[in-house]
Amino acid sequence: MLMAGVLPVTAKHGKRLREEPVAQLYEQGRVHHVGEWPVLEQQMVTWVAGMDSPDRMDAAVHALT
Repeated sequence: MLMAGVLPVTAKHGKRLREEPVAQLYEQGRVHHVGEWPVLEQQMVTWVAGMDSPDRMDAAVHALT
């Protein structure tokens, strides 16, 4: 079985700037998740600018970008 490759990414902009377009997609109802993702959901609703970078939220933002 072949595994998909993992590409490392380096953020070129601040988290708030990267997160805004993705947040708009959620607000427009254009993003849907299959299954339950309680840790991701918790990170998404509690993170504020200046806090440490949550791993799952970062991954979701990079994937959706």
